[in-house]
Amino acid sequence: VTAPDGTVTWRRMPSYKIPSLGIFYRVAKRLISELDLKGADLGPLDFTTKVAAKSGAARDICNGPLDIFDIDATEFQFELVAAYDLRVRIGRPTVYLVVDRFCSYIVGLYVECRPEHWDGYRRALYCAFTVKRGLLTRLDLLRDYGLTWRHGVPNAIFSDRGPARGNNAIDSLCDRLGLDKAGPPPHRPDHNPVVESPHRKFQ
Repeated sequence: VTAPDGTVTWRRMPSYKIPSLGIFYRVAKRLISELDLKGADLGPLDFTTKVAAKSGAARDICNGPLDIFDIDATEFQFELVAAYDLRVRIGRPTVYLVVDRFCSYIVGLYVECRPEHWDGYRRALYCAFTVKRGLLTRLDLLRDYGLTWRHGVPNAIFSDRGPARGNNAIDSLCDRLGLDKAGPPPHRPDHNPVVESPHRKFQ
């Protein structure tokens, strides 16, 4: 307490005004972010390499729509049969999706009944680069599955380490159009979540 003459007198705070440890933690979590706490605990170097590099959203590195396209293929775990005879097997469909990372819209789609192949990636990219509004309207895919009629050539393509990576045809396509290619580190399929979510919706 500060008196009018400027002298300061210290008084012990009553025990009922001292917050409990639980209240202290609750208030501290509201005032201090979890990242700040981890930074203070780990130190600047470890925080940068272990935490900061893995935080944030995938779209944080995008400059806007049609900047980065994520592409991936999934072979569905069921078989298609012919409509005229259910005993005739057509095969398991493999669905290729191209997703705009910034807005999470599906901009390219291709389906075939054979295992994952580089030609499927090429056709899915062609769908993403060209006009398709009439086709999507006719198939009634715009409303239910989040596909968009938007099209264009992006600045970069992000794909996993499947047939789309390291293929000469895909490499020459990217070189011709001036596209950058990127991908996740080895054995980390979870680093491509932008396109995995639409695949689950299609399944």
